[in-house]
Amino acid sequence: MKRVRFISIIVLSIVILSAAHAEVPLILNYQGQVNDVDGLFTGDGYFKFAIVDQAGSTAFWKNDGTTDNSNEPATSVTITGIQNGLFSVKLGDNTNVANMAALTADIFNNNPIFLRVWFSSDNTTFEQLTPDLQLLSNAFAAKAAVAETVDNIDPGVFQRRVTGVCDSGAIKSIDVNGGVECATTSGGVIYTPGQGISIDASNVISLSPNGVTNSNIVNGTILSEDIGSGAVQSTNIAAGAITSGHLGTDAVTATKILNGAVTLAKLASDSVD
Repeated sequence: MKRVRFISIIVLSIVILSAAHAEVPLILNYQGQVNDVDGLFTGDGYFKFAIVDQAGSTAFWKNDGTTDNSNEPATSVTITGIQNGLFSVKLGDNTNVANMAALTADIFNNNPIFLRVWFSSDNTTFEQLTPDLQLLSNAFAAKAAVAETVDNIDPGVFQRRVTGVCDSGAIKSIDVNGGVECATTSGGVIYTPGQGISIDASNVISLSPNGVTNSNIVNGTILSEDIGSGAVQSTNIAAGAITSGHLGTDAVTATKILNGAVTLAKLASDSVD
């Protein structure tokens, strides 16, 4: 094989594929240029790739899927139709590129890291191209893609996105899965704990003693038919709470007054002719 020299042009981009799991599949879209002794290489080229540490002794990834050492991979990636030495390859694209292992974001936990390349024009004798190319900030942007999902984060630590909607617009509580419990409403009024009113887990509304006073009741909203027989006793009526102004004409008749219920002490002066 003719001796070659390799000129790295640029790592064009990082394309994040799906990010649905803790390990994020990614692709490094890599371009380079190969020169041999006759000039810019033309034809089919065979490449091997590895990501290694600064010393070049440890491999974090190789295109054949092994990481046992930094020696060249056993299998090569074929790039056909190279013109003027220029080639492009998607490192980590194990779906569309033969003999290409997937890349994952955890590779970039190691810093610094370098791309090592071997080249052959006959797929038999490979030459390691120098120097190794350091992968800089663009590649490390892939590491940040792990943060695009929170599937593996304890929901007790991280609140998931709220998914529920309340018709009233009032959310009572949000659970760890993003579900909502809506505040109970009636007639457009939102009931909240406190002020003599409480709501249990089943949305049952309860009134505390003295929770509702006459200031909370609109005039005319409670009629005689709304009050059960015997529901109101004398012990429920404060002294002086009911005056003649609260009684309708002929509302109180003899049949509604118990024998002995009205004594002289309960009659105002000159109230009886």
